[in-house]
Parts: sequence; C-alpha cells; structure tokens
Amino acid sequence: MPKMEYTLNWAERAIANLKSAEGYMAKKSPPYAKKVINELIDHAENLKTFPLMGSVVSELLDMELRQLVKHSYRIIYAFEDNVVTVIAVVHSKQDMVAQLVKEP
Repeated sequence: MPKMEYTLNWAERAIANLKSAEGYMAKKSPPYAKKVINELIDHAENLKTFPLMGSVVSELLDMELRQLVKHSYRIIYAFEDNVVTVIAVVHSKQDMVAQLVKEP
C-alpha cells in the first residue's frame, strides 16, 4: 500500500519566524544558522508523510495544533483534510501564546 503524500504549506508567520531566527543565529555563525534552518525545514518535510507525528501543544487549549521539536525550536502546525500548515516556528524560550497572537 503506497504512502499518502500530504500538502505542506508554510504560513507567512512561520516564514517570518525562520528568517528572524536565521538572522539572530547568523550574528554569531552564518554557517550554523543556515544549517539549523535547513534542518528545521527538513524536519517539517516529514509531515508530508506523517502529519500526526508531532505532539499536541500542551499550553494551548486547541487540540488541533501540534508541534515538532528540533534543536531548541518548536514547529507549530495544523493538519486538516490533506493539508499540513506550519503556523509558527518558536524558540523554546519564547512565550508560545504571545508568539501566536502577535502580528507576523
């Protein structure tokens, strides 16, 4: 039985989060920043095949939001029908709720 491939979308906020994280890390080491960002993106790509592999985001009451953790970052996503949408990428030291409600 072939594996189903889901569509993976990146919300504007998630893209902005990645760019911000890369800019912050690049101040100390541009090669490391690029490596970490690429690993975050590659990890999220797994959601195309396994959309439920992440855990529920514990501090949110919305059971529809899930997360993957890679390095010190939480990749927050939602899965509906055949589409996985990465909503945000938040450093574990950041306030998750505040990051999700502020403007992208």
